[in-house]
Amino acid sequence: YGFLCDEPIVDDRSPVVMVVPCAWGRDNMFQVVGGSLAEFLALGSGYGYFAIEQLAYDYEETVHKIDAAVPYRQEMSDSEKRQLDLVRQEFGIVPWKNVGQRLEELDTLFFDRLKIVGE
Repeated sequence: YGFLCDEPIVDDRSPVVMVVPCAWGRDNMFQVVGGSLAEFLALGSGYGYFAIEQLAYDYEETVHKIDAAVPYRQEMSDSEKRQLDLVRQEFGIVPWKNVGQRLEELDTLFFDRLKIVGE
């Protein structure tokens, strides 16, 4: 994960980008996963942050799983659940609803900037 910025300055409105090098050549190798750090934290706060990587490999299925993961993925340990609870409490965030729609909006907003990064 990293920030998408035009200058070497990151602020609270900098979009978060997921880069999955193992998915080289796939359409979803670069994916904006939040319009800001807070929005990214909200995306992973129910499904988990590591599992978001699956967007690069099976986009539709992963979007469905993230949408269905409220409040958690079934296979999460109690410790993982507690950690995600702490993230939500500390930052006052809630998991996304309509994940696919928001990811499409982010793609539309930042596509041109991502294309430059991917070349």
